Amino acid sequence: MIKGIYGIIGMIIIWVCLNTSNIASNSRDIKSNDKELEVIVKRLKTKVKKKTYNSVTFQKKYFKQVFFQQRSIHGAGYTFTWNGKKYTTDYKEEK
Repeated sequence: MIKGIYGIIGMIIIWVCLNTSNIASNSRDIKSNDKELEVIVKRLKTKVKKKTYNSVTFQKKYFKQVFFQQRSIHGAGYTFTWNGKKYTTDYKEEK
């Protein structure tokens, strides 16, 4: 009885291994030659807009976190860029 169950389990494992290896070996499934699909992907890429975080509320909310993170990593006197502007990790009193 137990040998029969092990035999069935073994056959299932072999069947799964053979079928999954066939999926990966079929290059037609991996690389698409469909021009229509490429056109759709290109349209989607052009429609995707980059999300910018330049709002005043975002700047105020997260600048302190970025400043203290840069300060703890690099110490005083380090210059970092935040939203396209350069800032230093010095406190006002240290200047």
